[in-house]
Amino acid sequence: MRTTDQKRTDLHNFVRENWGTEMGDTLMEFLPNPPWTDVATRQDIANIRVELGSLRQNVDADMRRIESRMDSGFANIDKSLKAINWRITGLISILVPVFLAYATALWQLK
Repeated sequence: MRTTDQKRTDLHNFVRENWGTEMGDTLMEFLPNPPWTDVATRQDIANIRVELGSLRQNVDADMRRIESRMDSGFANIDKSLKAINWRITGLISILVPVFLAYATALWQLK
């Protein structure tokens, strides 16, 4: 049954006449203004809970995918850093004897 402004006014007047003006006014303050479609029903809340559950599952799955990508990304970074470390070590192992030979040659020239 759809509530109209006339039915709302009739209810207000009925309560004021039978229970008193203050009670009628108080009751009308507790009732939401039309349209009553703005009031959530239990089914609306149940539907929202289902949607939130589905959304949570989607977010959880997305987070697992992100974590997996980050783990593989960190593994790639680790491999790259190890490769850089070996290159630097190799470069140092080549440059140290060269500098020692250069220093020895300079020392012998003096």
